[in-house]
Amino acid sequence: MVKYFVLYMPKSLNTSKLIKDIENCSLTKVQLAEKCGISRVTLDTVLKGKEIGLHKFLKLINVLGKNIGYYFDECESAPKIEVKTDVEASSTSQSDNINVENEVKETGRLSRLVDTIVILQEIINTQRDTIAALTERIKQLESQLQK
Repeated sequence: MVKYFVLYMPKSLNTSKLIKDIENCSLTKVQLAEKCGISRVTLDTVLKGKEIGLHKFLKLINVLGKNIGYYFDECESAPKIEVKTDVEASSTSQSDNINVENEVKETGRLSRLVDTIVILQEIINTQRDTIAALTERIKQLESQLQK
């Protein structure tokens, strides 16, 4: 008996949003790269629509002032992974099935991690806004004390 199951990846990176935000940034490309702690070459890589590492991506969107969820869209034609499991199949060994199952588990784990990062990024942004408001209030109070 052959069983299939399909794993859908419901979100995909919207590189056009990222490129648009970089191009509309008030900083020059050199300034933006420096502020992000990435090279200009890495920034050019992004502008060409190519992938960069997660750490560099997070630095970039932090400087752009967006949360990670903003750059991910729901996929209408979600990429999917079809997994065939067949205990009786002679062409598929048991170790191959185990490897596929491990890959599916890892993909699910990574998907949950991305969701967690989105939530944490939103929390960080909220905290940043709170700190900015408190800093402004402290300045106001210090100004009043000096009068």
